[in-house]
Amino acid sequence: MTEATQYYAPLRYVVTADEDGWPVRAVLRRRLRCSRRLLVRLKRTELGITVNGVRRRVDEPVRAGDVVEIRMAVETSERIRPEPMALNILYEDDHLLVVDKPPGMLVHPTLGQHSGTLANAVIHHWAQHGEICRFRPAHRLDRDTSGIVVIAKNAYAHRALSEQLANRQVRKRYIALVQGKWPHGEIVIEAPIGPDPDDPRKRKVTPDGSPSITRVLLVRNFAEDFALVEAFPETGRTHQIRVHLFHAGCPIAGDPLYGEQTGLIARTALHAAQIEFIHPATGAPISFSAPLPDDMEQAIRRLGEANGKGREAHDAEKNELKP
Repeated sequence: MTEATQYYAPLRYVVTADEDGWPVRAVLRRRLRCSRRLLVRLKRTELGITVNGVRRRVDEPVRAGDVVEIRMAVETSERIRPEPMALNILYEDDHLLVVDKPPGMLVHPTLGQHSGTLANAVIHHWAQHGEICRFRPAHRLDRDTSGIVVIAKNAYAHRALSEQLANRQVRKRYIALVQGKWPHGEIVIEAPIGPDPDDPRKRKVTPDGSPSITRVLLVRNFAEDFALVEAFPETGRTHQIRVHLFHAGCPIAGDPLYGEQTGLIARTALHAAQIEFIHPATGAPISFSAPLPDDMEQAIRRLGEANGKGREAHDAEKNELKP
């Protein structure tokens, strides 16, 4: 006897009067935004596609008031070992997990490191709560970058988030400490990014690179040739903010690839502070924020004190960085 298929919580849509007579396929493609590839996967399981609780073919018509549901079979990340580690969870539901990643942690295991990653911690968290999910980060942060990571808990949510990212519908805000005085109040950097042929670890601005856009806003210039800026990437290239700030003449403080060690902070001073997108299941706008980690807070405080600023002024500046 074959083992019964396990499913994630269903996604549900109620057919309107205007959609009466539509084929099931049209509802799935146009209302639940299912890709052709996802439809193929759903049709392989008994309860992948149902109307009023009954399995239906995608070419059958629906009627006003019908409840169309899709269910995705449970998936696992079998090669990722669960490990008990602290997780700063900002939000979680049946479709999403949003966490505040600390600096120094890889998002996903690599050939050289199989443990101690965000994936190991997340898989353990789900196991502790009786959930079986495949680890699907919608986007990634470099090891040294702190801040928000959004993780999809099923294939539908991951595809929906990937589509939003590709269509530039996701808004991200980063905070960075950079070397040198930022010479612009606000600037949009449009400079294509591609691999650096001289160093496989790096990226560089190059005419034949992929289109890349970052808006940068000055928060404050400090006396000791550092500046605090906010960066809003409109595209998502590898190392995009790091490369664009280096290209603009102000590499991120502590960046081992594009800057230099300054003694101010022991890692790349970049923090993913805010993200806004459309919830893949509800269709509602959703936003999350993560406060600056202690090391960046301390670096900013040190620079402020060197400028003769007191604690009260530092707190006021901190409030300016809040969304």
